Amino acid sequence: MKSITIGVTIYNRLATLERMINSLFSSNLDINGVEWTVRVYDDCSNEYDESDVRSMFPADIDYYRHDKNHGSDYNIGFMYRSFLETGDDILFNCDSDLVFDKDWIAALLKYLPRTDGILSLFNTKAHEVCEIDGDLCTKKDIGSAGTAMTREAVETICNNISEKESNSSLDYNWGALFGKMGKKIYCTNRSYVQHIGIDGFNSSGGRFDIGEGFVVDGSVNGQVLGDVLYEMVTKNNEARSDIRTFYYLFPFDSIPSGKKVIIYGAGVVGQDYRKQLEVSGFCSKLTQVDKNYMKYSDVSSPDILNDIDCDYVIIAANLINVREEMKAAVLQINPELKDKLIECPCRIIRF
Repeated sequence: MKSITIGVTIYNRLATLERMINSLFSSNLDINGVEWTVRVYDDCSNEYDESDVRSMFPADIDYYRHDKNHGSDYNIGFMYRSFLETGDDILFNCDSDLVFDKDWIAALLKYLPRTDGILSLFNTKAHEVCEIDGDLCTKKDIGSAGTAMTREAVETICNNISEKESNSSLDYNWGALFGKMGKKIYCTNRSYVQHIGIDGFNSSGGRFDIGEGFVVDGSVNGQVLGDVLYEMVTKNNEARSDIRTFYYLFPFDSIPSGKKVIIYGAGVVGQDYRKQLEVSGFCSKLTQVDKNYMKYSDVSSPDILNDIDCDYVIIAANLINVREEMKAAVLQINPELKDKLIECPCRIIRF
């Protein structure tokens, strides 16, 4: 029997926390031979109290609250020391701004035994890859959130990094510690969690990290991601009453990240798709084309479909007959794009 602590460090960000909880408990948590406990570490939030937090979780939790705000690194270090007081085998660092692939625990159990005790389920370009090892890669350093640790790894951190030293750049410090010890820090090539925080512990300035290969595998994560992207693309609007109460969610689950994408269509759907891709940095290259390109300053003529290199052409239209016409137009210009065409029913996110 394996026992896992799902350690959730929190400080305010109520809406983000609620989204994380919804995604977590929509994942496949119940696996034979595995026991898990959610342990929440509250860094003296003022947006909610203990009773509020307990009411948000659909399962019993262990709850710890500091009497004053100490900061993220202190709270994480406290979680590590608290974990060692339990009898659990594995600690999963869960920040309040994560969403989860349905099979994240299965991935954790599959890959953690292949590591030196530390495995991140979040693969971001912000941390450079050192080596590829099958489904895993190694990195010099990673962030805490989305990372699983064996009990031995947590003991190593707590025995070699003092409580005072852990109050600043803790994840960098334990990464450096493991490097000096000749231990490797592993990460899954495909992300099994995704950050959704726009402004908070892990991100700022209206952006968030994209996890390589993260798949929107259900309506819960689709809605969460849609909510976050909506907030990002409308962040500078002065009045929500001046904007639509719905928008169209890009089909993130249909293509991998880091690809060269063409959006065919510059109407409402196409503009929604483009905004989401621009603010998320999901594509390595993004081009938008439309037959009425003359109306726009940043949209190209469909004629470039003969010349431009791309991995996918996304048909951006709501009505089926319009999508069919657009597909036919693309193939008339360049029949070789047939296998690169993506045509999905539009997913509408309402607010």
